[in-house]
Amino acid sequence: MKTRLFLLLITICTLGYNQTEATIGLKKFNSPSSPFIETYISIFSGSIKYIPNDLGVDRCKIEILQMLKKDGKIIDFQKIVLENKGVTTKDLYNDPLHLHRFFVENGNYEYEVEILDLFNDSAQKTTYYEEITVDFNDLITISDIELIDSFWKSDKASKTSKSGFEMVPLVSDYFSPEFDKIAYYFEIYNTDKELGENGKYVLQHFIESYERGVIAGSFNKLSKEKSNPVNATLNIFEIGTLPTGNYNLVVQVKNKDNQVVAEKKLRFQRLNLLNDLNTENLKDVNLAGQFTDRLSMDSLDEFIYCLRPISTQIEKKIIDGQLDDMTDTLKLQYIYSFWYNRNTVTPEKDWNAYKFQVQQVQLKFGTRIKKGYQTDRGRIFLKYGAPNTVHDQRSEANSYPYQIWHYYKIGKFNNKRFVFYDRDLVTNDYELLHSDLIGEIQNFHWKIDLKRRSTKGGNVDDVNPDPEFGDRTDDLFYKPR
Repeated sequence: MKTRLFLLLITICTLGYNQTEATIGLKKFNSPSSPFIETYISIFSGSIKYIPNDLGVDRCKIEILQMLKKDGKIIDFQKIVLENKGVTTKDLYNDPLHLHRFFVENGNYEYEVEILDLFNDSAQKTTYYEEITVDFNDLITISDIELIDSFWKSDKASKTSKSGFEMVPLVSDYFSPEFDKIAYYFEIYNTDKELGENGKYVLQHFIESYERGVIAGSFNKLSKEKSNPVNATLNIFEIGTLPTGNYNLVVQVKNKDNQVVAEKKLRFQRLNLLNDLNTENLKDVNLAGQFTDRLSMDSLDEFIYCLRPISTQIEKKIIDGQLDDMTDTLKLQYIYSFWYNRNTVTPEKDWNAYKFQVQQVQLKFGTRIKKGYQTDRGRIFLKYGAPNTVHDQRSEANSYPYQIWHYYKIGKFNNKRFVFYDRDLVTNDYELLHSDLIGEIQNFHWKIDLKRRSTKGGNVDDVNPDPEFGDRTDDLFYKPR
């Protein structure tokens, strides 16, 4: 799929993975029978182990277990095996995609996924967890916005079709330079109940700047619509000229008085640095008078490297793989673009604030061999801010020195924790051992690993070893002050 084509021909290694990488998403829709949760699982083919068959054609075998829980109890599940049969090499290395629908009632649910490469004996399970609230009612409501990779008209109903279209979902919300369009689908419910069968309403959908909340250029569409039990919309915006930045895709339903009666937003990220980093286009970019004029040319590499903790995955690929090939002009352009895309009004203000944080991180966490922002604690500090509480345990029985950081809130998540430990006991470089925040390292054997200072081996299936005298790990992790 397109989501794995990275900027500037960045190559991804397809060997040596110990864990299957996947992008997982879900959307909520309503139907005459009941609401349903549509789940999408896109497996990164580069993280899969392939085994040739008798014909010499590679094949793969991925087990996926999806569980939907309510109050901790499984109410529905699906277990399947995604498998390339090894008959042909066509599309073999495209990212395998799986779609499923859970039909549910309104309520709160927990969604869990386990993914395992059955051909890789050393692979660990990839896990994912998300809490979901389904709340469709008789008011005018909008479904989730589904990003579309491709679509075509179809007279046959299938698990990937809606409103007469067969649709292949786009699971990623990163739009790298090879994307010149953003296609999306959504449904509006109950306009007939509130506006009557012959009622009319205004539908507006547009792209807005995430930071400023203003419509981005001409990416705006208005139409008058007739009320129906369900109004389905499939639309495309041409985004070839959309600059790098963070955006919302916004859908609004407005009444005759131009009041917004329903709204839905979807955040996405656009990377358009192919144009920004083109030397011809740089002739049109005037950096004179900008804060980049005052940057030390000897420190440009360092100024870019220190952005890595707050960079997107695609930006990290650029920093890791393209920096050595950039001219000083391109480096200045990159730095300016990075901060302008985050604050178009006063980019220097954000840069100065971040530079100060980098200096503080260096003082707190820098070592003899690592810059502060290169350490795990420095990265977490720069990415999520200062923790609300820190428990520092340097001399607990049989444990490596460790710290537990607790955040009251990170984005939409509450009460998230990070466990760091110092295995070498010398450098003060505390590694991230475990976190309960999605997207960070999740090590369910972290308590055992923490005790390996004096205890070797152990039962790999035991995620809750018996506490020793003086052991405060459970208390500090689950009951942070």
